Amino acid sequence: MLKSLKLITKWIFIVYLTLGVLIWLFSPLVIRNITNNVIEPHNLAISSDSTIRYNLFSTHISVSDLELYSLDSPSEVAISIKVFDFELALHQFIFDEIYISELFIDGLNINTSFVDDKLIIAGIILNDDSKAEVIDEEAAPSESAQVNFPYTVVLPELAFINTNFNLVDNNNAHKFSIKDLNIADFSASLKHQTFNLVLKSALNDSPILVNLDAKLNDNKGDVLLALDLQKIALEKLQHFLPDNIKVLEGGVSFKAKNKLTLNDDAMLLSVTDFNFLIEEFNFSDDLYKAGFNNQALVSEAFTLNLSDFNSDINDVSLAYNLEELLVTTVANDEVVISINNIELPDISYTDPAIHQVTISGLNINNIIASDKVQDEYPGLLTLSAINVDNILLTDKSVDVGTVSLSDLAVEAEINEEKVLVSLITFPEKQVKESDATQPESEPETETESQSESTKENTEIEDVEKSSPVFNFSLPEFKLNNPA
Repeated sequence: MLKSLKLITKWIFIVYLTLGVLIWLFSPLVIRNITNNVIEPHNLAISSDSTIRYNLFSTHISVSDLELYSLDSPSEVAISIKVFDFELALHQFIFDEIYISELFIDGLNINTSFVDDKLIIAGIILNDDSKAEVIDEEAAPSESAQVNFPYTVVLPELAFINTNFNLVDNNNAHKFSIKDLNIADFSASLKHQTFNLVLKSALNDSPILVNLDAKLNDNKGDVLLALDLQKIALEKLQHFLPDNIKVLEGGVSFKAKNKLTLNDDAMLLSVTDFNFLIEEFNFSDDLYKAGFNNQALVSEAFTLNLSDFNSDINDVSLAYNLEELLVTTVANDEVVISINNIELPDISYTDPAIHQVTISGLNINNIIASDKVQDEYPGLLTLSAINVDNILLTDKSVDVGTVSLSDLAVEAEINEEKVLVSLITFPEKQVKESDATQPESEPETETESQSESTKENTEIEDVEKSSPVFNFSLPEFKLNNPA
């Protein structure tokens, strides 16, 4: 009996070993044929150099030199992967764990295009109405249905390197590159989630760095997120804007450390080291050209209550700076406004109950307004500085300590036709034909006119009675060295 049991065990082992070896040897051919049958309706095929192997003993899938190309154009690659390794520890199912012992991707390239309202990802049209499936509402799970998933997904380490997502939006190319994505100590179930993510990437060659650390238990805990976006190119986004915008240039940078705290009472977002910067900005439409050297908004710390959309902002301290602002006309390069610097060194939001904002000072330097440049007339208005101190804003009042204007000069040149020639004028907007051809409304009768007038007066009186009193205070106003 024992001898027969040993023989049976021996043959089972031999069969299992032989089956594993055969699967490993022939899996590339079998998987390639199956994959081609699946993707052929999408007009795609897998390249002959692609290798996909499955190891039965270690539950390991390895992919190398994978390419999916279009049948109409074999040179057009929809998706490619240089190396892909995935390994699953099946014995961990005994302990209610889906344990992914290895997940590594190198050289993933996915081509995406958006043409004629069709979104094509990896050669597959996702929003093809002709192939849309009808969803059975009765078969679809309800939102209130309780999800039963007893497993914990465990992933000691995930690594993505040299990955590119290429998007072509109506002949406008965009590229999101992942140089290195690492997820460590990932563990997730319905009640508990912990992981650490580090991302080094780029959007259209502009670096994006992300560091995310999450520890949640029963939807309570902390999520730490550090973001660093460096000089995102605005010109790449111009094609999303209306056609009358001719130029959009500049680099947008953003940096902040965020802490999201979840508990039973509220959802709080604490932000530190906040820095928003726009550099070398240029904008132009049919009438105006505008630009500035840089614009910065900085904050050491503030807190948001995200429990509802009417959340309050607490303990906010901001600083704002704008340098070399210039707005000119497109037609003649006439200066509409030129400002060397705008500075608000300290903006504080201190009392959410009355929406109190305190501004220590507002400084505007070297102002020129309405300067035609090419004619003999000087600018309509020039100022060396505007200084405003101790500004206090609430929902019921505006209190200003001191307003000081330095070297104010107004050059109002009037010609023989009594026209203010030093004022820049713009072409009037053309009246649309549809507006011009609309029939005139019938005149109101005297009774109707009196009724409407009485109604309007009553409404104005009601508004005046219900409106709170709004106060404005300016104790001191100075003119320094007026021209």
